[in-house]
Amino acid sequence: MAALSTILGDQLQSAISLSPLVDHLLSTAVRTVDAEGGSLLVLEEGHPSHWFMWQRGGVRSLPLPRARSLLERGIVRHVIRQRRGEWLQDLTGDPRWWDAFIAHLPSPPTSPLVQGSALCMPLIAYRRVVAVLMLVHSRPGHIGPQHMALLAENAAQAATAIEVARLYEAVRRGAEQMAALYDGALNLAADQPLDRLLDALVAQTMELLHCSGGAVYLWREAEGHLELVAMFDPEIDLRGTCVSPGEGLVGQVFAQGDLLAVEESLDWDASAAPSDLNIGLPVPTALAVPLAWQGRFLGVLVATDRAPERHFDHDDRRLLTLLANQAAAAIASVQLHEQTHRKLQELTFLNETIRDITATLDLDQIFSVLTARIKDLLGIEACSIALVDRETGDLVFRAASGGGAKTVVGERVPWGEGIAGAAAKLARPVNVPDVQRDERFYSKIDEKQPSFVTHSILAVPMISRGRVVGVVEGLNKAGGFDREDERLLSALANLAASVVENADLVAAQRQLEQLRENLTNMIIHDLRSPMGTILNSLQMLKQALSDQQAEQHDHLIELASRAARRVLNLVESLLDVSRLEAGHDLVQREPVFLPDLIQSAAEQMALYRTRKRIRLEMDWPEAVPVVTADREMIERVLVNLLDNAFKFTPSGGQVSIQVVPSQDALLVRVRDTGPGIPPEHRDHIFEKFTYVRAQSGVRGSGLGLAFCRLAVEAHGGRIWLENGEGDGASFVFTLPLT
Repeated sequence: MAALSTILGDQLQSAISLSPLVDHLLSTAVRTVDAEGGSLLVLEEGHPSHWFMWQRGGVRSLPLPRARSLLERGIVRHVIRQRRGEWLQDLTGDPRWWDAFIAHLPSPPTSPLVQGSALCMPLIAYRRVVAVLMLVHSRPGHIGPQHMALLAENAAQAATAIEVARLYEAVRRGAEQMAALYDGALNLAADQPLDRLLDALVAQTMELLHCSGGAVYLWREAEGHLELVAMFDPEIDLRGTCVSPGEGLVGQVFAQGDLLAVEESLDWDASAAPSDLNIGLPVPTALAVPLAWQGRFLGVLVATDRAPERHFDHDDRRLLTLLANQAAAAIASVQLHEQTHRKLQELTFLNETIRDITATLDLDQIFSVLTARIKDLLGIEACSIALVDRETGDLVFRAASGGGAKTVVGERVPWGEGIAGAAAKLARPVNVPDVQRDERFYSKIDEKQPSFVTHSILAVPMISRGRVVGVVEGLNKAGGFDREDERLLSALANLAASVVENADLVAAQRQLEQLRENLTNMIIHDLRSPMGTILNSLQMLKQALSDQQAEQHDHLIELASRAARRVLNLVESLLDVSRLEAGHDLVQREPVFLPDLIQSAAEQMALYRTRKRIRLEMDWPEAVPVVTADREMIERVLVNLLDNAFKFTPSGGQVSIQVVPSQDALLVRVRDTGPGIPPEHRDHIFEKFTYVRAQSGVRGSGLGLAFCRLAVEAHGGRIWLENGEGDGASFVFTLPLT
């Protein structure tokens, strides 16, 4: 036994790794007691960490899962609990040895016919059992108490050597693992696409745990299942497989939020694998941990191995948990980046689409732009828009982009038929991943376009004010349409529905404008000639009267003439406003001295001004440049502005008109001392049919200022309201000098 003591002393000094130490220890112990075989079970915190067997002159490692049964029953459990060794003089029929014996065998024997002798000794260091030594011989009585005493003398030294070597190996392995985890953290950087990150995670799992395979499942919240998105296995590829929470090993890990492992040698055999754990895992051994970040479950990370004897120990579990924590942070970051990028793409898409579709009122052009953009955004082969025919109820395809676009436009689908008809009838999205398996598929359109084959369809109704006005369809997306696609296409369908609604409103507005224009033209036609006749008749009447009669009736004739001119001016304003709005060039330019037009306009308003005792002040410099303008049109602008000023100025008030020349224009300001323009009318004062009632109760026609704006703008000038409420109104306009 001196040789054993010397070897142990050398091992303590050199602190070599565990395997060479155990090799020397087992070989020496076997030779010392002349045993035919032996084993050493190394423990870490009461759990098996290594198991070695000496047989036929060599030491080999045994699979750890079988060692668990040794700790649950038999002689090993007994000596650990008693903390002292035992020898078995005759093994025949001894149940304590039978449990230890079958644990060493790859398959259970058919009968318990075991004979011989054995000893089993706990090795204790630092008050803990760190290993259990077992030695056997095929002859009963060969191993006895003398061998127990011999080994007991060096048991403490052997235990210390084993513990020191195990700790040394654990520290070395821990340093290697930390280095591997650090390298893994660099490989799992969040600045790479998600699929590349997950492939790197699988590779890192295999490298860190020295296993033959790995897999990553991600949680698809919208679908309510876990999807296998990345994996490596030397024999099979199951990417795309989906597992529900609680289903199989992966589903249980996700549902429980805790690590789980399965091992064929302990949990099942090849012929009777328990279905509740084996779902989705065609491998004998697997270790699965949840991927979670800030309380949110992202998925499950799985390490797999096809070797039946493979055991994932405590270190493996700790390492995979650390790796999963690192990976979860990176996955969450990449997912957030991708979601943010996708949202930015969506916002950019919506902004550009809204910009393009608001640039025109042509529905066909709008839908053509919309279908093309949807096709590009969703990465699909084709997109189409069908509108409901209000007379027949059919869906009529109005626009399409992608494969078969020319064929589908103009096609009719009866209400409720086909995938599009179903979406319209149900008033909700319909997602069909395989149209050939759906009896609602309207195949007649595909039959007309043999070059394009429909595989999948997402149809979303266009709903406006609670009424389905059409359907947007997306066709053939690789991997199928998901809830995110459904959400996005629904938002775009709502946009398309609003386009249809706006088009209807624009059409109605145009119809109303046309009706108003027709009515205006009729009024102008019916009033223009009679008013001209009235003015001419009044003039002839005045000339036919004697001087005495003319003096008596001059005031009445003037009132009648002024009223007739106002009506004629209103008729002319209606006609000119309509023509100017339509873009007609009515300006007949000639040199005009603006003060002359102001004098003429003032004379037309003289009677009205005199009756209200309003003082009119006119101010302009001696040298006023001549402008090129339409004399009649600008005079009517001045008449309208003066008429408004006199109308809203109280009796005894004042109205002023001023001309201010500048380098490139003449500025004309008409100011009164009336109540001013209320705030609610200021933004719309130059629009047609905007009325401001005077204190006297009189209101205008709503056309005068609209005509002024159009007439001034037709000359290249501009007009505006200069002051606020309470200190009168001041209207200003400019006329360019060139």
